[in-house]
Amino acid sequence: MADSSLIEQLKSLRWDVVQRVHGNAHHTLISLCVAWWISFGISLGKNYDAFEEFSDGGGGERGEGRGQCDAILCEGSVPIGMLEVEGILQRNPKRYYETMNKVARFLKSNMGDFEKLQFALVFLYPTGFADARPVITPERLAHAVQISKEAPGKKLLLVEIEKTYAQYPVGSIRARYSGTPRAARGMLIENGTVGTPVNYFRVGV
Repeated sequence: MADSSLIEQLKSLRWDVVQRVHGNAHHTLISLCVAWWISFGISLGKNYDAFEEFSDGGGGERGEGRGQCDAILCEGSVPIGMLEVEGILQRNPKRYYETMNKVARFLKSNMGDFEKLQFALVFLYPTGFADARPVITPERLAHAVQISKEAPGKKLLLVEIEKTYAQYPVGSIRARYSGTPRAARGMLIENGTVGTPVNYFRVGV
C-alpha cells in the first residue's frame, strides 16, 4: 500500500506535539511515528501494527552493521516499512552516513519477509548546541538518492526537523534544552528521483 501519498499522509502526524518537545526528542518521535502509522491503518479500516527496536539478527557493532531499526511498520505481521529516527551532531557527519547505510541494508534485504518491505521512513534532526544548518545537505541528499537507485521500487521518505538555538539565563531549564523545533519538511525519493518537498510546519510563518 506504500504509494506516493504517504509523504502527504504524514501531515496527520502530531506535529503540534513535535513543536513543543525540546532537546533530544528521539523516543517521542518514535512514539509519534508509531502512533501515526497505527492511526493511519485505522482510518483505512486495516490492522497496521508496529514492532519497535527491531533487529534483523545480523549482529555487529553499533552503526550500519548492527541491523537494528527503531521500528518495523506492518500490516498485521507483514513488514511494509521500516522506521529510523536519528539525531545528527553537526560536527560528526559520519553518523548520517552510518544511519542511511543501515536503512539501505533493510531496503535491499532478501531475508524472509524483509523482501516485502516497500518503504523506509527516516526522521532526522540536529543534536547538541548546534547552529541552524540543515541536516540534509546537497551532498547527503545525493547519498540518499544513490541508495534509492540501488533499491528500485522501494520508497525512501526523508523527514528533516530544523531547530533554532538561543541563549537563555544560567539556571533556566531552557539553557540545557536550547534546541527548539522551528520547521519540518519531508521528501519522497523513489528510483533515484526526488519528489517535491512537503512542509509540515514552520514556526513564525
